[in-house]
Amino acid sequence: MIAPPLPANFPANEAERLADLHALELLDTPAEERFDRIVRLAMAIFDVPIAYLALIDADRQWFKAKCGHTILQADDRPDAIVGRVMAHAAGPLADDFALLEVSFA
Repeated sequence: MIAPPLPANFPANEAERLADLHALELLDTPAEERFDRIVRLAMAIFDVPIAYLALIDADRQWFKAKCGHTILQADDRPDAIVGRVMAHAAGPLADDFALLEVSFA
């Protein structure tokens, strides 16, 4: 049986990406100072009120480190901004224009 095509906002290598993510064994683990430091550094460099390091699972964003909000996870990957950019981003993303996008306000 041929698998149905992935939605447009899922990268072509989704199965491999998810296998790699799960192999890291970081999902649903306690906060770690090494990741918290990265997020604080990003906040300072970009002078922003919110920064986070999210791990993108099949159907959720799980926040390994965060500053400026207390959400543990977002169960909205297909509709979230991350769902729209993952298929196109080749590396880290800082999105200055998300604040202007009505659907993300």
